[in-house]
Amino acid sequence: MPERPRDTHALDAFMKGFSATGGGSAEARVLVHQGFSVHNLRLRGQDHAQAFARCGLPAPPANNEWAGDDETLYWLGPDEWLLVCPEGMATPDFIASGAPPEPMTVNDLTGGWVMLTLSGPGARPLLERGCTIDLNPAVMGEGHCAQTLLAKSPVLLATHADPERVTLLVRRSFAEYVALWLAHTGEPCHIAFAFQARHAAGS
Repeated sequence: MPERPRDTHALDAFMKGFSATGGGSAEARVLVHQGFSVHNLRLRGQDHAQAFARCGLPAPPANNEWAGDDETLYWLGPDEWLLVCPEGMATPDFIASGAPPEPMTVNDLTGGWVMLTLSGPGARPLLERGCTIDLNPAVMGEGHCAQTLLAKSPVLLATHADPERVTLLVRRSFAEYVALWLAHTGEPCHIAFAFQARHAAGS
C-alpha cells in the first residue's frame, strides 16, 4: 500500500470542496489545526506530579481538565493523558530520547488525530445540537475537557476562558464526517472553515 504523503491533512478534500457562505458574518468559525504532535501518556503506581516534573511537564491536570499553554495536557483517565505540542516546538526530551521515566509509557499518535477550534457566538449552540453533555459555561467552563460523542462520533472536547471558543480533538477516521456534520448543521449560522497557517505559534 502506498504511504500517505507527509504533508497531507485528513480534511484536505473536505476543505477543497467546502465553500463558506458566511464570510465576515459567520456566527461560527472553525480553525483546522496543522502541524502538531500527539502522544498518549500512561503512568501507574507512583506520584504523578513528581513523574511529570521529572519530564519537564506541567503538573498533570485533575479529572476532566486540561492544562498548559505550549504543551497541552488533556486528562483522559486516572492514569492517562494526551499531550499535544504545536508545530515548531521542540519535542520534550523524554519523548525525543525514547526513554520516559518508569513506569510511564508513551505512544506516538501523531497523524491519528485532527484538531479543530470552534469560535463565535454560534459555536456552543452548534455543538449542543449533536452533543449530549451540558455545554453551559457554568458547567463546562475554562480548562475543562470531556470525552463524549458529537453526532455519534467520539471526540475530546475542551473549553477555554473565552466561552465562545471550544477545541475538538477527533480521530482521523472520523474527522471528515465531523467536518461534514458541522458544515451541514452550521449552515444557518453561515459557518466558516479555515486552515491554521503553518508554523503559527500556539492555537
